[in-house]
Amino acid sequence: ELEPIRRPGAGRPTRPIDFDGEPWCILGVRLDLDGFEFAAATLGGRELWRDSVPANLRGATADAGFAALDGQLRAQLTRLSADKRLIAVEIGVSGYIASDRATVGQSESPEWQNFPLSAKVTATLEALGMSGVHVGITNVSQLAALHAVRRELQLEPDTIAAYLGGRRSIGSALIVGGEIFRGAGGGAGDFGHLNVDPSGPSCPCGRNGCLQSLIGPQNLLTVGDLMPADAAARLVDERPDEAIRLIVAAIDEGQSAMLQVFKRAGAALGDAIDDVIAIVNPHTVILGGYLGALSPHLMDSIKERISHRVTIPAFADTKIVAVEQNVPRVVFGAVLAARDACFYDPLHLTRPI
Repeated sequence: ELEPIRRPGAGRPTRPIDFDGEPWCILGVRLDLDGFEFAAATLGGRELWRDSVPANLRGATADAGFAALDGQLRAQLTRLSADKRLIAVEIGVSGYIASDRATVGQSESPEWQNFPLSAKVTATLEALGMSGVHVGITNVSQLAALHAVRRELQLEPDTIAAYLGGRRSIGSALIVGGEIFRGAGGGAGDFGHLNVDPSGPSCPCGRNGCLQSLIGPQNLLTVGDLMPADAAARLVDERPDEAIRLIVAAIDEGQSAMLQVFKRAGAALGDAIDDVIAIVNPHTVILGGYLGALSPHLMDSIKERISHRVTIPAFADTKIVAVEQNVPRVVFGAVLAARDACFYDPLHLTRPI
């Protein structure tokens, strides 16, 4: 409680309340092929610590994947001081998350299918004496989008934004009114698998000509004559940032094969964004991850493909913006989502007496 404010007229002084949030803390977690990221903060927003732990989760079985997460989570929680109480954890996972925000419907590394991740993490926390903690599961691109909208771009609270990003492939998400829009089954905003060209190259999803298959880094490296398909797949898997640097360098040097494939890829991305604008009618389309790094070479193609759409008044104010590549926005977005969960259910801030 702050000092009372006396106002003109009758009545008692108003006593404002300032939210502190220091006794409670939240934890954001990101799972990646190469390991884990953790970020802890007080509910009031003060960062407590941030850490990256290398690991190899490629092809990990369901049990092995959880065992790795469980061990690292236990190690991180030893850093909590005695005056802090953990009340929420948000975990970012690649793949499809069920609408209950507790179950991993499908992911590849680890190989989780209808995996009750929230329940398993809750059991770990209870074994450590931390009961009543909210544990949410969210797709990594949705968390990245949340941070980009709220913190990096600081868009208006009522903003509708479509996000396309990712490190090794296109991840995407939809933010409506400052919140992640998850859809009926948790898969809303899966723009990377818009079927742009049914006669195009095969996509890991089983179809041909998805946006991912046309503008994914592996396709750009291979069709751009930078390396064979096997070498491109290894590079994107093991050193994705280096793969993007090679693509940018080839474009800057004017290598003809890369310029041709990139022109086609940019057109495909522009067509996909044109469809997103028509269907979603967002205020903003955000390019993050490797698309953010490639954005200086993509914007002309995108603007050309959406030029007719934005002549229509309903779509005329749509903005296409890029955000920096090397920002840990997934784990930061996880912290935001964990914090939101506390405010949506404030009983997590209380102790029964």
